[in-house]
Amino acid sequence: MPEGTINPKKTTKRLINWPERKDRPVLAIAMALAFFFWLLVKLSTAYRTDKAIALSFRLPEGKAFSIMPPGTITATVEGTGWALLFDYLRNPVLQLSLDVPASSDRFMLSGTRLRAEINSRLLNIQVQDMHHDDMELRLEAKNTSRVPVVVPQQLSFAEGYQLRSPPTLSPDSVTVIGPASSLARLRQVLTDTLRLSNLRQGVQKTLALQALAEGMYSSNSTVRVDIEVEQYTEQSYWIPIQVINCADSVRIFPRTVLVNVQVGLSRYPELRADDFVIVADFKDAYANKGDRNSVLLTLSKVPAGIRNIRFSPKSIEYYLIKQDN
Repeated sequence: MPEGTINPKKTTKRLINWPERKDRPVLAIAMALAFFFWLLVKLSTAYRTDKAIALSFRLPEGKAFSIMPPGTITATVEGTGWALLFDYLRNPVLQLSLDVPASSDRFMLSGTRLRAEINSRLLNIQVQDMHHDDMELRLEAKNTSRVPVVVPQQLSFAEGYQLRSPPTLSPDSVTVIGPASSLARLRQVLTDTLRLSNLRQGVQKTLALQALAEGMYSSNSTVRVDIEVEQYTEQSYWIPIQVINCADSVRIFPRTVLVNVQVGLSRYPELRADDFVIVADFKDAYANKGDRNSVLLTLSKVPAGIRNIRFSPKSIEYYLIKQDN
């Protein structure tokens, strides 16, 4: 190193004078005592903070709230740091259970009562503010109702496969308990959506029921869904056309229609042409002022368990036959 150049490392060592090894325990004790007295002073000071209050209610037998009250509220409380610390460690969320009298169908949930109840359960802490407005709660009779279960479905199948029959549920309905007014509006209970793809064989799934409105609960939390899958085939049938609502003698062309369907292999042997009915309804045909006399065809009878139904033609032509006098 050239003359006159200062080594930075040596300079740093000279600028920072670390305590001798034998003095370091003394320094640590001094720092710990300083922190202790600082903490003692801080925790002896009064503070305000928000405290969560969980509410529950003991209702008279056979009664339910028409509209559920809030499950939690917040109160601003004040106390020394020590009191707030011990309260948080002992009970972070205060559980407050209230008795609802059976003598009335109305119950007043007032801030004054809540403040008194909360203060009686706190030690060396006082409620300064209630983040809650007075609320009048109405009670009504608690009823039960048997409600059907509905499964929302998002299903896709491997090529050449389809459902053999609609999915079966076990149970297919559940008992729901809750306020009479809410049960009167409840038409069905939904499960989580059933999502399956590329199906080529049967499946069993257990689905959870979706949450009901507050104040209602069901006898079951899950249902089992059984799905049967089978292959299908294409089949064609010639179906004669039936004429209805025709007062005159007519001649139609054509007289038969070709119907193409997809049918599961389990149904294929029992499916017949007379399971389908195609009609030409002449009720509005005479109002046709066009150059051609035509009537639209309607597929009025279709057997269950088939899909992708197509028929051709969609309409027929007709000619009135005059009767000789």
